[in-house]
Amino acid sequence: MGNRFLILVWMVALMAAEDIPTPLVETPPLDPGHRLLAKVLDKAVAPSGVRWAEVREQLATLDRYRVQLARARVPEDRLERLALHANAYNAFVLTLVANRLPADPSTWRRWSIRNLGGEQGSPWTAFTFELAGERLTLDQIERLRLKPLGDPRFRFATCNASRSSPPLSAQPWLVEGLEARLSAASQAFAGDPAQVRPSDDGQRIEVNPLFDWFADDFSASGGVRAFLLGRTTGAIQEKLSGGAPIAWLAYDWTLNVATEPVANPTETPRP
Repeated sequence: MGNRFLILVWMVALMAAEDIPTPLVETPPLDPGHRLLAKVLDKAVAPSGVRWAEVREQLATLDRYRVQLARARVPEDRLERLALHANAYNAFVLTLVANRLPADPSTWRRWSIRNLGGEQGSPWTAFTFELAGERLTLDQIERLRLKPLGDPRFRFATCNASRSSPPLSAQPWLVEGLEARLSAASQAFAGDPAQVRPSDDGQRIEVNPLFDWFADDFSASGGVRAFLLGRTTGAIQEKLSGGAPIAWLAYDWTLNVATEPVANPTETPRP
């Protein structure tokens, strides 16, 4: 009874979601290097965030990449599946946000992807995208495709376009070197004082709440504390090891707009 109810709720939510249409453009099949996505990321990603005006300039390239994703086959290999779905998630977020940003770029720093929730109340369930011949929401890519792979590090390979999110990688996720890159991404996040830090009184460790929201993802690693212990150093590691309480930081949902100036400005972003 419980499973049937959950399936019914899932079907109703999916029926209410808005389908983001797959573009009707010709493009070669998806290549192992995800070269179209690489082109977008190379122009759009900066150390401090995303150059959203550049993403808008690259929407035609993203459209061609989404056609490749729609026609792709889900690979058998676990790491290949993780790379495919992480890249798809990031490409869909880029597409969704870039197409629906306010016309005035001066407002972008105050804008949030959560503004797109609509009647569904969440952008993660309000839209579907075509991936390997199937329509999925962002939430379904996370819960039904990435989470079952059993590697919580995918949380640091996907970016939800907010300030407190793990940063968007400047390169697509590829099978070659994937293990090392996932380890580096999770360690960098745990080592970022904006995400994990001692409280002002030194009695607690303050942590990004994604570790709270998705705590069960980290159970196979011994839980959130054990996961962080293996990826922190110095005083933070000592306090975690000593049993210091974990407190959750406030999550900044505002758009992850890059602060660096563009070296070679492109045309004015389209409205």
